[in-house]
Amino acid sequence: MDRRQRVVRRQRRTYLFYIIIRVLGVAVLVVGAFSAGHYVGSAQTRKEMTQLLAQVTGGDFGQGAGGASGNGTGGAGDGGSGGAGVSGSDGTGGVGDGGSGGTGISGSDGTGNGGTGTNGSGSMGGNGAGEGGASGTEASREEELGDISWIWEEEPLLLLVNKDYKLPDDYEVNLMKMPDGTNRAADTAYQPLNDMLKAGRKEGLKFEICSSYRSVERQQELLDEDIDALMRQGYSYEDAYDEVTMETMPPGYSEHSTGLAFDIVSLDYQMLDSKQADTKECKWLTEHCAEYGFILRYPEDKEDITQIHYEPWHFRYVGEKAAKYIMENDLTLEEYLEELAREAKSNIKG
Repeated sequence: MDRRQRVVRRQRRTYLFYIIIRVLGVAVLVVGAFSAGHYVGSAQTRKEMTQLLAQVTGGDFGQGAGGASGNGTGGAGDGGSGGAGVSGSDGTGGVGDGGSGGTGISGSDGTGNGGTGTNGSGSMGGNGAGEGGASGTEASREEELGDISWIWEEEPLLLLVNKDYKLPDDYEVNLMKMPDGTNRAADTAYQPLNDMLKAGRKEGLKFEICSSYRSVERQQELLDEDIDALMRQGYSYEDAYDEVTMETMPPGYSEHSTGLAFDIVSLDYQMLDSKQADTKECKWLTEHCAEYGFILRYPEDKEDITQIHYEPWHFRYVGEKAAKYIMENDLTLEEYLEELAREAKSNIKG
């Protein structure tokens, strides 16, 4: 049995342990959440929070609710990576024996317990993302803020779709075909997108929309194609999946299925790589996108938050007010939503 097989077996045992802990954790949370105010419990409290949030964003908001996680630790890796810490207030990853340390998952403190093995190096610490779940930092935010999905339930343009938040099953979008006859955009983003591109073209720039709305089915096709390409190069399925999903999201977790996200490149340079950031078109879009309600969705040096590599071509419509605040303060959509939730919660406590 090679090292990968041993690691997989231990990770499976860790997962079974995770299931048991989650069941126990839920029982504890049912009691603890009410006494500690761990989530937005009453209709009156939710109403107060949404009213305060409306003052920040200028929207009319309804109700939302929050949640929490249980306790647990990950097992130690044998000759490979340490196990993943699971869903806990103190969730820590195990230490790899002869490999890298494990990674903390879902905990209020949730730090990776990075260690060194005989021939290995320590794993990631505080922000270390574990397998099949959120990082320790992400878990801490969830415990602090509760479920933030109530924000975009009342303000749809702020809809968060990423590896942690799946596109709602009942999501519906009204699509409009772009002037190029190929791409489609949500009706709310259609005019702002055309206005932005028109303004850039007046300055002599040449844009190409290389990707817009994608159905969940089309997203699955793209994911399979990218994984197959890496497997032909010798990657295992697991390694290929991990590599591909840093750029191509799994079906149901891609912003392109919202109709609000667009990959826009220079007509003269259409490669989706870091050099795209050096084109005149990309520089102009980054500087002016907020004027039309768009943000650079996956900025540089924010991969630990977005869980996506830097994409200087990917622009997302969120509305002018939110876009200007996000771009002026160098935030991601995730950070902006957390600020809104944290400020609303703080004002209620005050």
